[in-house]
Amino acid sequence: MNRKLSNADFLARAPAEVVAKERENQRTLQETQEKLRRHLTMLRDER
Repeated sequence: MNRKLSNADFLARAPAEVVAKERENQRTLQETQEKLRRHLTMLRDER
């Protein structure tokens, strides 16, 4: 999902604030993805 956070070079060189922002963005995207999956499941179950 987030190549930057899997890149050891990025983690070693980027300022802590940038890494923290990337982690927050990743968390937000994961939450949104899970919410969409739940909604999709609900829509499929209504048929």
